[in-house]
Amino acid sequence: MKSIQTLPLLAFGCITAVYAIPQMLESPRLTWSIGPQLLEGHTLSVRFFNHNNGWFFRTINLDLDQCFGVDATKKELIAQDKGKALTKCKEEQKDCTLQKNNETGSSALDCDCASVRGKVELDTFLTFNANTGDVECYKHKGVDYLMERLKSKSGTADKE
Repeated sequence: MKSIQTLPLLAFGCITAVYAIPQMLESPRLTWSIGPQLLEGHTLSVRFFNHNNGWFFRTINLDLDQCFGVDATKKELIAQDKGKALTKCKEEQKDCTLQKNNETGSSALDCDCASVRGKVELDTFLTFNANTGDVECYKHKGVDYLMERLKSKSGTADKE
């Protein structure tokens, strides 16, 4: 008798899922927030939210060493593919920092160490995709924080 009552509920659940999944898979318009600080001295954490309802969508981590380097003649922070500017500061026991402009909402990367100095606006050099919730520079895509954690817990993460 219980299985007869369970069957309609199961069917209803399947029908609801079939209806809801395409809506969930549609890309909502997303907004994002950066920071508030760099992870491990060089990784930018970007949280994406659904613009319509404010619900959390996902967190993407992007290694900024893939995006910024040093102008060797001026020792200035510049956008550069695989430049490793943040690691150079870290080697000098200094960290580059994120600075948020509260008026505009934009964020800047600020480095002040012997080998690299300067500030760059992240919005100028990074690409934020408001449809997919991705962030990238020079075709280096950020990684989904939750998926990376699941891979590392299950032992399937790439070993480098």
